[in-house]
Amino acid sequence: MMSKVEIIKKEMELRLASWHENEMGVKPSKVTVAVDGELVLVRFKGVLCPSELHMIQEDGGKELLREVNDRLCEEEFPAISGIIQDLTGLELLEIHSEANMHLHEKIYILTLNRPIQEACDA
Repeated sequence: MMSKVEIIKKEMELRLASWHENEMGVKPSKVTVAVDGELVLVRFKGVLCPSELHMIQEDGGKELLREVNDRLCEEEFPAISGIIQDLTGLELLEIHSEANMHLHEKIYILTLNRPIQEACDA
């Protein structure tokens, strides 16, 4: 039997995959969620589009992609926050995003106001 945290992680993977496809326009090949206390690491695999891959090969392209990802995180904060709130009852405090060019993935680090385990135990 899966723990409450495992159930939340699986549901988060499904909801965030759907969100990424609908809002960002790219269907991830895989989404994985890892939880460590109040930190949630989300890996979106196969989401870098050809233009992003081309951009990072240009001078200053990696920095530009980071800036774009940071702006997107700010714009999408309410939607992601809503998913987190709905699944856990916790508040999303911050999102940090990083693109991994070699693995063609984006990684989101979500900071919550309390550990997910505490929300499950309540």
